[in-house]
Amino acid sequence: MYVLGDRNVTGTYTGEIAKGRAYVNGTAKAFGGTFENGDFSYYIGSGVTSVTDKFEIEGLDKNDQILVAKQNIDIFEE
Repeated sequence: MYVLGDRNVTGTYTGEIAKGRAYVNGTAKAFGGTFENGDFSYYIGSGVTSVTDKFEIEGLDKNDQILVAKQNIDIFEE
């Protein structure tokens, strides 16, 4: 879940994910995020500007291999 205006998207995961990659309206953003003990935080900054944006994130291992395909992130207003 993501609240419009937040700088980070947070959530939970399973597996050996080392980093994520976000996509906003199909445009890839930088690799990154903190993935520890089943919880993650990924800095999106001002990349999501509307509840109608398509926001997705995928999980990758330390060698940039995709472990979790793009997952849709629900966007909510404050």
